[in-house]
Amino acid sequence: MNQEEEFENMLRRAVDGDPDAITYIIESYMPLWRKYSVIDGRFDEDCQQYIIMRALPQIGRFKKYIDQYDEKNGK
Repeated sequence: MNQEEEFENMLRRAVDGDPDAITYIIESYMPLWRKYSVIDGRFDEDCQQYIIMRALPQIGRFKKYIDQYDEKNGK
Protein backbone atom coordinates (compact mmCIF):
# COMPACT_ATOMS: atom_id res chain seq x y z
CA MET A 1 0.00 0.00 0.00
CA ASN A 2 1.49 3.34 -0.98
CA GLN A 3 1.34 6.48 1.14
CA GLU A 4 -1.67 7.90 -0.71
CA GLU A 5 -3.65 4.68 -0.30
CA GLU A 6 -2.71 4.49 3.36
CA PHE A 7 -3.90 8.05 3.96
CA GLU A 8 -7.17 7.38 2.11
CA ASN A 9 -7.74 4.25 4.19
CA MET A 10 -7.03 6.11 7.42
CA LEU A 11 -9.27 9.01 6.43
CA ARG A 12 -12.12 6.59 5.75
CA ARG A 13 -11.57 4.98 9.15
CA ALA A 14 -11.33 8.39 10.86
CA VAL A 15 -14.62 9.45 9.28
CA ASP A 16 -16.15 6.30 10.78
CA GLY A 17 -14.80 7.31 14.21
CA ASP A 18 -11.78 5.00 14.56
CA PRO A 19 -9.61 6.61 17.30
CA ASP A 20 -6.36 5.19 15.88
CA ALA A 21 -7.15 6.65 12.47
CA ILE A 22 -8.02 10.02 13.98
CA THR A 23 -4.67 10.00 15.77
CA TYR A 24 -2.97 9.18 12.47
CA ILE A 25 -4.67 12.16 10.78
CA ILE A 26 -3.70 14.48 13.64
CA GLU A 27 -0.08 13.32 13.51
CA SER A 28 0.00 13.67 9.73
CA TYR A 29 -0.96 17.33 9.93
CA MET A 30 0.99 18.19 13.09
CA PRO A 31 3.96 19.80 11.29
CA LEU A 32 1.59 22.14 9.45
CA TRP A 33 -0.33 22.98 12.62
CA ARG A 34 2.93 23.67 14.45
CA LYS A 35 3.98 26.00 11.65
CA TYR A 36 0.77 28.02 11.98
CA SER A 37 0.97 28.05 15.78
CA VAL A 38 3.86 30.50 15.87
CA ILE A 39 2.90 33.98 17.02
CA ASP A 40 5.46 36.78 17.08
CA GLY A 41 8.20 34.24 16.39
CA ARG A 42 7.28 31.97 19.31
CA PHE A 43 5.42 28.69 19.36
CA ASP A 44 2.04 29.05 21.06
CA GLU A 45 0.70 25.74 22.39
CA ASP A 46 -2.75 27.21 23.07
CA CYS A 47 -2.95 28.26 19.42
CA GLN A 48 -1.99 24.76 18.30
CA GLN A 49 -4.63 23.20 20.54
CA TYR A 50 -7.20 25.64 19.19
CA ILE A 51 -6.32 24.70 15.60
CA ILE A 52 -6.57 20.97 16.39
CA MET A 53 -9.88 21.39 18.22
CA ARG A 54 -11.28 23.31 15.24
CA ALA A 55 -9.98 20.74 12.74
CA LEU A 56 -11.13 17.53 14.44
CA PRO A 57 -14.87 18.04 13.94
CA GLN A 58 -14.25 18.69 10.26
CA ILE A 59 -13.06 15.13 9.64
CA GLY A 60 -16.66 13.95 9.55
CA ARG A 61 -17.41 16.35 6.70
CA PHE A 62 -15.28 14.19 4.40
CA LYS A 63 -17.92 11.42 4.46
CA LYS A 64 -19.95 13.23 1.81
CA TYR A 65 -16.93 13.51 -0.49
CA ILE A 66 -15.83 9.93 0.11
CA ASP A 67 -19.32 8.70 -0.77
CA GLN A 68 -19.33 10.82 -3.95
CA TYR A 69 -15.86 9.52 -4.89
CA ASP A 70 -16.90 5.92 -4.31
CA GLU A 71 -20.07 6.35 -6.35
CA LYS A 72 -18.17 7.94 -9.23
CA ASN A 73 -15.46 5.27 -9.21
CA GLY A 74 -17.67 2.26 -8.61
CA LYS A 75 -16.35 1.42 -5.14
